[in-house]
Amino acid sequence: MALRERLPGAPVLVMGPLIPGEEPEVHGVEVASPSGAPTGIRESETSNGWYTLRVGDTSDQVTGEQTYELSYTLTGAVTEDGRGRPELYWDFIGTGWSVPIDSAQVTVDAPGIEDVQCAVGDEEEGWEEDCATSEHRGEQAEFAADGLGSGAALTAAVRMP
Repeated sequence: MALRERLPGAPVLVMGPLIPGEEPEVHGVEVASPSGAPTGIRESETSNGWYTLRVGDTSDQVTGEQTYELSYTLTGAVTEDGRGRPELYWDFIGTGWSVPIDSAQVTVDAPGIEDVQCAVGDEEEGWEEDCATSEHRGEQAEFAADGLGSGAALTAAVRMP
């Protein structure tokens, strides 16, 4: 399953949670920044069920609006939904952000996508059922959200046959 995310914001990205008892892997991570922000990958780790990817340079603080494009392959994270269908349920943007995100876009490539669902928000402020974009065509799903406040998440489900 290939995933691409386009995010403005801070150079610390938190994705997950990883599924307890499963062994999902994130690999083939690539980072680009059309705005010119540092894109070095400092470390990745699994801690307390969360996959954390740190991007950038700790000695070079990022200011102003920045855009990051992440691309990675995720394996071992497909589970079953309530009706027994294969499903990827993933926090593409976790709640660990300290800066607001003006716009986020996520693309998922997976075989035979049947249905998608997306929600944004957090436990304190509440959840909105729909993202600005939540659609699929063939083997590709697209999600987008605007105006995510500090700590707001973008969570999506991709269901397959």
